[in-house]
Amino acid sequence: MKSIIQFFFSLVGICCITSCNHCTQLVIDSTVFSAKESIYCVTYNAQTFFDAIEDGREFSEFKGNKTKWSAETYKKRLERLRQVGEISVETLGGGKNRMPDIFVIQEIESERVIEDFAKLFSEGEGYKNAVFFPPTGSGNFSTAIFSKFPVVSYEQFKLTNTRFSTSGLRPLVKATVEINLGNTKQHITIFGIHWKSKKGDNTEVVRKAQQEQLLKQVKAVFADDKDAYVLICGDFNQQGAEFDPMENLQDVWQLEVPTYSFYGIQGSYYYNESWEDIDHIFFSHNLRDGNALELVDFAPVAVKPLIRDNGRPNEFRLQNGGGYSDHLPLCAVLSFIE
Repeated sequence: MKSIIQFFFSLVGICCITSCNHCTQLVIDSTVFSAKESIYCVTYNAQTFFDAIEDGREFSEFKGNKTKWSAETYKKRLERLRQVGEISVETLGGGKNRMPDIFVIQEIESERVIEDFAKLFSEGEGYKNAVFFPPTGSGNFSTAIFSKFPVVSYEQFKLTNTRFSTSGLRPLVKATVEINLGNTKQHITIFGIHWKSKKGDNTEVVRKAQQEQLLKQVKAVFADDKDAYVLICGDFNQQGAEFDPMENLQDVWQLEVPTYSFYGIQGSYYYNESWEDIDHIFFSHNLRDGNALELVDFAPVAVKPLIRDNGRPNEFRLQNGGGYSDHLPLCAVLSFIE
């Protein structure tokens, strides 16, 4: 079984990691970070992002002769996903038509989506590196990590537990990327998250186990390098107050930074007439210590067309193919501090 699949297109090449539990020294792209630039990291639940091929994993409303889902609607959704990335970066001061340097996306069905998304970009503006482990068992989706920086290692972690069924749970995805920070090379370890939803019984028990799994892997990163930079991005399906202590980590929702203070929106998901902060970016404390690489800004991207006239997320609507997602993207900005 191949552990790495290399896709080559006329304008862009992408490395899509689709199996294998661990690989090191994977360097595909020479793109580096200049200390004069900022790094834009976006996490986004894309809401049921199926591809255009019916293969059995789709929800019932996405398959069959009567479905409104089509290849044309799929292409439009790919373009909108690109818009989400560009709007997120522009909203936090990164200029127009620039994609996030790190783009963590939940609810992706297959590597076909990874390939087709990569084809939207000309060489130099998009992504050559993507980490994605396709869903297995009864799962419908997995999490993708796109990076403009070289991926030097990657891994997935599946939860095993005798107290509850783990069938259909999304794996924890880890990717380590390399940047040039001043005159030295530095790694950023990214974890892609999509925890169990609150639908069903005893879901809190499952999420607690998922948090234990995550903290174990974060601890392993710090054991290998106590000064490691760590970003944990995704849909956790629980609000900040529901977490057990996250040792050595801080949540972007706790920050007082320019863009978040300006918008003042207290969540990324609207449920039961109120905002919920169930999407998060946790980060290692050394990204807010006033030295070298710093997390300097953050916001839920609450701008049109990602929100509707009523100020709520412009969710995807299968019946007419409109909308984006029932979640807002979160964008965090990293900059070099001398």
